[in-house]
Amino acid sequence: MRQGGRPSVFTRQHHGRSPVDASAALGAAAFLGMFMVAAAIAAPAALAEETVSATPHAAAPGSEITVTAAGFPPLTGVELGAGPPASEYTVINHGQTDLSGNARFVVRLDDEAPMEAAVVFVVATEDLAIKAASPPVEITAPKDIPIAHLKGVPGS
Repeated sequence: MRQGGRPSVFTRQHHGRSPVDASAALGAAAFLGMFMVAAAIAAPAALAEETVSATPHAAAPGSEITVTAAGFPPLTGVELGAGPPASEYTVINHGQTDLSGNARFVVRLDDEAPMEAAVVFVVATEDLAIKAASPPVEITAPKDIPIAHLKGVPGS
């Protein structure tokens, strides 16, 4: 039996309601299935990748550096580490991400930090499942402090 110019597939009656055309239901399910697949494919693009940044990008010993982590799971314990590029790091602080998955640390370079070296900051979840590192921060020589000109005592 044909209805509306297309074959009827599994028509049945539902307790006094009009017959349901299974081909329409299958077509709707296929459409929704395509939508769900499309949404599932698009979803990973919406996920943020974990990033760590440090500012300033160059600092003298004794300077403060702000380390910012983004894209981590919300309300998750994290650790902050520091070390030379392409090397192991030492954990220097612990914190927690906010509701948006961000964390912020302010650290001070040691007064004895070796000049002309670099340090990388690493933020990792406490279970070490997720890690991200900053670009290297160059350790520079302290800026010269101008010496005030002293004026002699009058008459000397």
